[in-house]
Amino acid sequence: MRRRPWQLMSALLAGLASACVGTSTGNPANPDPEIPNVGEASGGSCDETKTKLASLDAESPLGFSAADILALANDHAQTPFEWLDRDGVTFAPESGMGTLTVDVEPRSGGEAHFVDRSPKSSGNSGGPEIAIGSGESATACPDTVDLDVTVQLTTAGGAFDERFDATLRAKGPNVARIYASRKAAELEGSFEASLDSDPSAVLESVQFDLTFSKLGQSGQLGVGLKRPEPAGSNNSSSSVTSSAINPGPVAQWPASTSCTNDPISGSGFGARVDQAVDQFSVKDGVDRFNATKLQLTGAGAAATKLSAQFAPSGSACAVLESSDFGPAQSLPTISVSGELTLRSDDNRIDGKWPMQLSAAAAADGSLGTVKVAYDLHGSIIASLVDAAVFESTYGIHGFDMTGYDEAGVLLTLTIGPDAAVRGELVVNGVKRPDCQTQPLPATPPGGGASTPGCAGLQFTPVWTAAIAAGN
Repeated sequence: MRRRPWQLMSALLAGLASACVGTSTGNPANPDPEIPNVGEASGGSCDETKTKLASLDAESPLGFSAADILALANDHAQTPFEWLDRDGVTFAPESGMGTLTVDVEPRSGGEAHFVDRSPKSSGNSGGPEIAIGSGESATACPDTVDLDVTVQLTTAGGAFDERFDATLRAKGPNVARIYASRKAAELEGSFEASLDSDPSAVLESVQFDLTFSKLGQSGQLGVGLKRPEPAGSNNSSSSVTSSAINPGPVAQWPASTSCTNDPISGSGFGARVDQAVDQFSVKDGVDRFNATKLQLTGAGAAATKLSAQFAPSGSACAVLESSDFGPAQSLPTISVSGELTLRSDDNRIDGKWPMQLSAAAAADGSLGTVKVAYDLHGSIIASLVDAAVFESTYGIHGFDMTGYDEAGVLLTLTIGPDAAVRGELVVNGVKRPDCQTQPLPATPPGGGASTPGCAGLQFTPVWTAAIAAGN
């Protein structure tokens, strides 16, 4: 596989997996589904080749070393966390807020490896690596640096006081992960868990999902319980039995964050608006945006000056790790929600809109592009309001929306490091089909023909305007 320094490769990788990754049942999951959990044999849909690194400090083909990711793991050894309430499950001795301490050290006799992964070919003749998305998007088989480590994990209240071997793994220089499952019999702390509906159920395992970054730790803790097998039953041939109970994560950290689970983009970590990630902060992106002069050119109209000012609110969310399935995106990327005050000299627009601003790195780690959008994920329905209140909500004047059920805006505006501006504002009118606004017809006695499917929303672009650099 072709290699390059991470600083160049990061601009091609995809961005935002959650600080709290989980399965559909809420249980902790291996953050990289195609990479085996700690202790499992390799397999699945990826072929892999391991190459031992000469030392912890030796730079891998990914452009960083095992020592680099070990430093991430120990940069924020202590973190506050929250015990979660789980209906039907009681656990002790801790509850509420707690403190977690994680110390990671190289395992005695352990090794550091560069692991080259590629999708398995579909036939004996082999085949090319599968690309997801356009260009050089990441694949479901990311290369990693793996380090054999020993973990000491303790909670202040004594629930856990564990020491175990694991693998510290990273596919980039900014985020490292450990996933480990411990049998209940191996636990050294005083943690207990029971099932309210069945006192005979016993704790079988605990799963630790640990993520480390320069901005701190994130992760979650899950448990597995098991009911005793009924007398005379034989489930030894089944890998999954009805006696297993997985209630979901019982603790998570950080306790609250503005970053949410986004399978398209990746892992988000909370950050202050003025906190530098790489060589810039999201405040730097806000300052660039607010200093840029803009002009608006609507369909069939002359260009007019557009004043745009963004005021951030709350904390920021920094994306430090690529997604295996997302579109190409520069890393790191820092985003924040806020309010956009928008006014045009022709009095067409005079409003304050909830918006999101995202600042992404250039190839050298400096501030690259800055993007403002109603929804950074491009949702066409996120901005919809009742048509009767569209003008008062958005301060956009001069359009008759009485023929529509709903109306909304689509705004995307990107400012590059060279002050290049590209953007578009679209006002959409929306009609709902009768099947969404009228009661469904009653089914005749004895049944009858099936009800036809309901059509989706009907969007009409009422007005489109281009946004460019102004004077």
